[in-house]
Amino acid sequence: MTYQTQETTLDRILQEISAVGRRLEGMDSMMASLTEETKLMLLDIAVFQSRMTSLEQRVTTVEAQASSSLDRDQELLYLCSKLIDLEDRSRRDNNEGGAKKLVRAGEWESAASSLQEAEV
Repeated sequence: MTYQTQETTLDRILQEISAVGRRLEGMDSMMASLTEETKLMLLDIAVFQSRMTSLEQRVTTVEAQASSSLDRDQELLYLCSKLIDLEDRSRRDNNEGGAKKLVRAGEWESAASSLQEAEV
């Protein structure tokens, strides 16, 4: 092998090494870009999870309020039905003695008071 052939071979090897080095630099740049994109995606996921947690808390609050409202509505319905029953009995007993009317009046006051408390 002559000196010139060795020099040409070395030049080709150096060119290939340079080409590999450029490819590696390109890969480093691409990896850095992917790392940044991954960080942004993880940040987006964290924000999404935070929003989901907030929504879950709101849903829980609304469910509790709805349950409380339903209980209150059921109590109001019960008290209204009790008032209707008292009114019906009062109509039937309208022609009876005064003592019975006083008892009915006390029941009305008690039922009306319960209804007012339930509405508050």
